[in-house]
Amino acid sequence: MKNNNVQMIQRLLVLVISIFSLGLSTSYAQIGDLGIYGSVPEDYRANTRYVKVESNDTDYNYGYTLPVNGLKNFNFYYSSSGYGFLPGQHYTVSYWNDSLTTMYASEIVNYIPNSGHTNGTQVSTAFNSPPSTPRGMHGRVYGRIGGVNYPFPNARVSTVPSLQNVTLDVTTNDDGYFYAYYQNGNAKQFLPVHPTILVEIYRVVITGTLNGCGFGSLVPLDAEWAPYNSIYPNLSSYFVTDAELDVGDIVITPNGCSGD
Repeated sequence: MKNNNVQMIQRLLVLVISIFSLGLSTSYAQIGDLGIYGSVPEDYRANTRYVKVESNDTDYNYGYTLPVNGLKNFNFYYSSSGYGFLPGQHYTVSYWNDSLTTMYASEIVNYIPNSGHTNGTQVSTAFNSPPSTPRGMHGRVYGRIGGVNYPFPNARVSTVPSLQNVTLDVTTNDDGYFYAYYQNGNAKQFLPVHPTILVEIYRVVITGTLNGCGFGSLVPLDAEWAPYNSIYPNLSSYFVTDAELDVGDIVITPNGCSGD
């Protein structure tokens, strides 16, 4: 009996450790410890509203601007179009005021993504008081082929709001993971929420090819996007409080496969 109790305790410890490890997965950090991520240096947080990333490679001029949330946190993971990922190279990361007329500080970051885009490089300042779960819309996409669910890399995920005409595109990494927190391009805005009723209901369109099969699915989401987004962006709750839309695992079936 004593040995049985010891074995039971050991199994419980293994289970707890496994669950804890899942909670620390790099794909499910605050905004995402993916791409170039972190927080505004403490000396400049009060006045910083935007962060720029600009390539230091003169042969590849690339860059765009993102807003910081109320905790002054940010991350650059996708290309500005959302149709791919931020390329690996040396970047200048700079911190700007609300009119983009004053730069408070800058730093050089050497970003080296792995082939699956499941890693990141932190700037000099770590996330400021990050929530325990991600901000923005996030989830994983699986393609179901022959009765098996496969993580779906490089799928295009397009967010389709019900109340506005502002779509947003992102790409899944090798784990099938995606997150949508910022608008594409140089919009300098977060995932849109209706300006009057302060809520949005999203669907996603997922397209791509996996193991010789073509996919194209419209997926309704049973959740609302209703972040705290007052006109006071310096409040710590700005696009932090209620600013999570966890869509979990999305499993889609192919429209057809080669050889069918």
